[in-house]
Amino acid sequence: MPRSILLALAVMAAAHGAAAQESDSAVVDFVLRPTDDPDSRVDDDIWAWDSAQEDSIPEDELGPPLAGPTTEDPIGPPPAGPLPSEPQRAERRVRGEETDPFAAIGMRIGAFVIRPAIEIGVEATDNVAGTEDKVGAVGLAVAPEINVRGATDRYEIEIDLRGEAISYDREEFNAQTADARARARYEVTSRTALIGEAGYSRTLDDFTDPDTPGGAAERPAVDTFDASLGIEQRFGRVKAELSGFAERAVHEEVLLSGGGLASREELDNTEYGGRLRTAYASGRSLSPFVEVAGGRRDYDRNVDDSGFERESIWGELRGGLIIDRGAKVSGEVSLGYRREDIEDSRLEDLDILLADASILWSPRRLTEVRFDFSTDTMSTSEPGVSASVLYAGRLTLARSLTPRIRAETGAGLEFERSVGDDDRDVTFIGFAGASYAFNRTASLEGRYIYERTESNQPGDDSEAHIVSVRLRLQR
Repeated sequence: MPRSILLALAVMAAAHGAAAQESDSAVVDFVLRPTDDPDSRVDDDIWAWDSAQEDSIPEDELGPPLAGPTTEDPIGPPPAGPLPSEPQRAERRVRGEETDPFAAIGMRIGAFVIRPAIEIGVEATDNVAGTEDKVGAVGLAVAPEINVRGATDRYEIEIDLRGEAISYDREEFNAQTADARARARYEVTSRTALIGEAGYSRTLDDFTDPDTPGGAAERPAVDTFDASLGIEQRFGRVKAELSGFAERAVHEEVLLSGGGLASREELDNTEYGGRLRTAYASGRSLSPFVEVAGGRRDYDRNVDDSGFERESIWGELRGGLIIDRGAKVSGEVSLGYRREDIEDSRLEDLDILLADASILWSPRRLTEVRFDFSTDTMSTSEPGVSASVLYAGRLTLARSLTPRIRAETGAGLEFERSVGDDDRDVTFIGFAGASYAFNRTASLEGRYIYERTESNQPGDDSEAHIVSVRLRLQR
């Protein structure tokens, strides 16, 4: 009997030892995982930002946005790199909702999130016309906006609608502007994508603009329509985007102070062309690129009121760098050259140095520094003048002081010259503002702007101070 008991105990001990050995071996993991070595990753992933490589990613800004740029604003021309994947977008969205107690929640309909907002307030200025002879005015401002975003694994769509109407105590200075833009991206395959964009804007020319008729009783309006469609293809570390575009500008008639209307039909034109951009992902955060573009500008009237033929053919070549360090630093810088041959031999052809930059930098948590610089070429009907070239730069510093309070300040400088004569205008801009959030729905915003323009043409100097206070309601 004791011998049977000892035998049973030995069998149980052996079974227990085997079970323990099996349990210990289960801890060993021989599953193969991808390496973190950037050189060993697949080429398709080289274009996607890896957040684990950041030294530190600042949290999203707190408080509602001011009139100045925020992290949600587009930075420069669309980069050659792909948009963030859906998991990356979801991660950033969740982080923003957790750290910003006053962010707009929006309304979700399927894959789309709709965020409506409206600003209502008062604006006062001592030079509403922006002329040498100052005329003060106080107006009621109403500015509605709607943002729509939708994304899946295959596509991403974003729509922005903004408008502003200011009714002054002097009706002739009333202003209405608008901007609408839609962007879409569809991933055909893991290496191929279709990109489309369309937009509309309504702006007002200044009273001092050479194309504004003398005796104008109001600022003349310009309606601009644009659209583009392109295809993006990736070849390992190289990415190419080929697109076609068209832009239509319509100049409305302007009411004259002495009665009647003045036509500006001679300025109406259509511009169309194509663009090819090639970028190389040299690292996880820097991508140099080269871009070539060309097109034609046709006017509705072959000959303007001064007897000039202004149709032209143009070409551009530029090179630059795309920067993508996630929330730390992002943007784009480029230098280039533009050549435009004008039909009329009496008008000087354009040879323009192009410089563009748009950089968003977060040196520390809750702080943003943004630098923007652009070069624009604008058509004109001024006799003997081919076009005007505008170089504009702006530096903005924004800081969230508390979860409810956000402040910003900045300065800008603009230089405009006419090709064909010696007209020169220099404009300095300084601004400051702050906002206070009551809750997710309502906030109060105040802003001050100073503008001063100095011209080498007599009577074109101007100075203005603008103060506005607005209540912002958002969903």
